Amino acid sequence: MCARTSPLRGALLTLSLTLSLSLVCLSCGGSGATSSVVSVVPRYTYQVIATYPHDASLFTQGLAVNEQGELIESGGGYGESVALIRSLEDVAPRHAHSLSSERFGEGITSVGPLVLQLTWQAREALLYRGEDLSPLGVLSYQTQGWGLAHGPHGTVYSDGSSELRWVSHPALSEAISRSAVPSEPLSGRLEVTRSQTIREAGRPIAQLNELEWVGRLMVANVWRRDELVVIDPERGEVIARIDLTGLLSPDLRPDGFDPLNDVLNGVAWLPSSPASHALTDLSALTSTHGRLLVTGKRWPLVYELRLSLISPKSEQADTEFIQP
Repeated sequence: MCARTSPLRGALLTLSLTLSLSLVCLSCGGSGATSSVVSVVPRYTYQVIATYPHDASLFTQGLAVNEQGELIESGGGYGESVALIRSLEDVAPRHAHSLSSERFGEGITSVGPLVLQLTWQAREALLYRGEDLSPLGVLSYQTQGWGLAHGPHGTVYSDGSSELRWVSHPALSEAISRSAVPSEPLSGRLEVTRSQTIREAGRPIAQLNELEWVGRLMVANVWRRDELVVIDPERGEVIARIDLTGLLSPDLRPDGFDPLNDVLNGVAWLPSSPASHALTDLSALTSTHGRLLVTGKRWPLVYELRLSLISPKSEQADTEFIQP
């Protein structure tokens, strides 16, 4: 049997329910949500101070700089993947190595005298001689491969989740410490020595992709967003965002450009001196300690950027950018 409710009591119950549901919805994440959460990190914008040519046919999956100041780049796509070395000013590669058709190239980095390139689903890291990209072995790892960065503070990769993983291999570590190319091809497994969930305001950041060390900080792009996040890897916290909206203007998009897939995906940093690697704060990005380079998949240009603070606190963060 159901008891009748007075009109006033019914109205109050309806109002209470509506408020409760509203509060629940505001606390929910998910890629389909339109609500937002307050972000407490500083937000930066950019100024383009130089542009350099880029191969607009290359589906860029990783960008780095070697010890000679040359660009190292990884292109993806089954049957199209490549690793290449080129100067900043010349789009023609000095050296290039095509991957086998079953491998999809992903993140790439300079590791002392070597170059290391991830693959997407094959779970294989390809090792090359840094001088000419001649193959030096294959190392396995445990997840998908997305972004990759190496520096004095470790070799780190992403897999499209909110996790960053530090990895090592004994023979690879020896080659780095001796700055010598191994005499024999390397094999075995990249072992995870540390794993860190990256969060902002206590919530994991989804789809971390391309990575780059900037001093002791990590810069990452988030897949399909015109935005970089700056991470304190010791705490696993996002400490700033870099808004790159409008970087590639519509009139520069090549024929056949696909805005859903031909997205921002290439970050490299050229430190001005060895001392720049010791920087622990955002001065690494906003001063003369280095040069920040950015490009994207099938973009015609590489951009050199100077950053400036918009405000010490951004207004809101889209829930598409944050995992529930």
